[in-house]
Amino acid sequence: MIILLTIVSMLSFNSFAVDSKVEGEGIPPVTCKEDSRVTLRGGTMIPIETSSIISSKNAVVGEKINLKTTYAVRAGGETVIPPGSSVQGKIVSVTKRKSVGKPGEVTIKAESVQAIDGTFIPLHSQPITIKGEDKKKMAWGLTVGGCVLGIWVLIGIFSPLFLLIKGGEAIIPANTSVNATTVNDVDIEVN
Repeated sequence: MIILLTIVSMLSFNSFAVDSKVEGEGIPPVTCKEDSRVTLRGGTMIPIETSSIISSKNAVVGEKINLKTTYAVRAGGETVIPPGSSVQGKIVSVTKRKSVGKPGEVTIKAESVQAIDGTFIPLHSQPITIKGEDKKKMAWGLTVGGCVLGIWVLIGIFSPLFLLIKGGEAIIPANTSVNATTVNDVDIEVN
């Protein structure tokens, strides 16, 4: 009987030991992300839009402008650039509107975006160029028409003043989309 009890207790102890795993024996250890960095690949599309109105009236070449991301950008299953993230851009060229109906023109370009860890990621973007309303034909038409009709009408004397008509300002509205991609691979800290 004692032998039988000893055998039963040994079997019970062994089954208990098998059922309750000791750390290191069958239970995977808690996994800690040793490398909490993900790589955002070069050529990744970054959806961007203008944050405010940009006008040829007060724009200056080289001036930094603020843009923002429109959607989240993910890498390795993690959001690395949330929507609304800051994007740095600049004004590439500006032409002020001029007399004789010549319109204004402004060109902008995105340069870098800020990731969740504060890293600035260089971007390649196609420049966006917007022209104002062209009024050259109207200015010349009124001038020539005024000179021809000037024989009968007092307006003919003032017709050269029509050459002072300026073209329209170039205005890039807020929320205008800009196409941009990352220049190269960038490692981003996600935790």
